[in-house]
Amino acid sequence: MYNLSNGIAFENFKGFIKYELNGKTHKYYPDFIQGNKVIEIKGYHTETVDIKAAATISEGYEIDVLYRHDLDKHFNWFSETYPNSYLKDMYEIKDPRPVR
Repeated sequence: MYNLSNGIAFENFKGFIKYELNGKTHKYYPDFIQGNKVIEIKGYHTETVDIKAAATISEGYEIDVLYRHDLDKHFNWFSETYPNSYLKDMYEIKDPRPVR
């Protein structure tokens, strides 16, 4: 919401990046891309985050892994701009079909 309202260009990352974990190949689907920089949003840090970041760099991308404290400015902006809304409600898709 912050980026869209402030004219900051970004796209969903199309595709995946392969990485190795415990001897197996996995697919990592990054969140966003800005130019050549992958933007990944994480709730907390794990060793797997580091492995995925290293794989991203080895594929020729830059990467920014953002955590809650990195996004405080954006969350505060949202609260001030949409004081009567919840961020999660902006993205919920409500199915109009009745539940059977």
